[in-house]
Amino acid sequence: MKKKIAVTGGIGSGKSLVCKILKELNEECYSCDEIYRQLWQEESYQNELLAIFPEIEKNGKPDKGLLASLVFQNEEALQKLNAFAHPKIMSRLYSLMHSCTNALVFAEVPLLFEGGFEKDFNAVFVVLREKTQRIFFTAQRDNVSTIEVERRIANQFNYDSIDKTNSRYIFIENNGSIEELKENVRSILRKI
Repeated sequence: MKKKIAVTGGIGSGKSLVCKILKELNEECYSCDEIYRQLWQEESYQNELLAIFPEIEKNGKPDKGLLASLVFQNEEALQKLNAFAHPKIMSRLYSLMHSCTNALVFAEVPLLFEGGFEKDFNAVFVVLREKTQRIFFTAQRDNVSTIEVERRIANQFNYDSIDKTNSRYIFIENNGSIEELKENVRSILRKI
């Protein structure tokens, strides 16, 4: 029977890196962020988004920067965006995972717990990284201030609150080298 495994963690924790390692190990791994990028290219999605958030329109199209500024400063707007985007993203993700023939199929799901989607997976890889490393990495990657990254982290799920005794949750520490992370992932794969 196919096992569906989510990969999640806070911003800058290394979720994408874990998924890259899984792919290098010939595992199938889908990405909610990639599905979201694909949706942004679709005119129907853009039109629906503009109907909800007309203030993010720039040159006739929704502007990602304006949307990010809006939702990271306004909890109600963030909830509206999530209520609109999450079902579309997850529907596509579940379809891709269902069509996969591998015994294990992985999905990078950044907002897994926020959306209550953890129940849809057999197991969850939770990628953990020390907060200062997350802030530094994300600020560099996204070319934003550390204050902006801290604001984003404050709006996210607190991964330290996860029940560590729940056997469905597999914690992956990402505080060392890439080689150490690769070995952690390989070791976990041997056990599941």
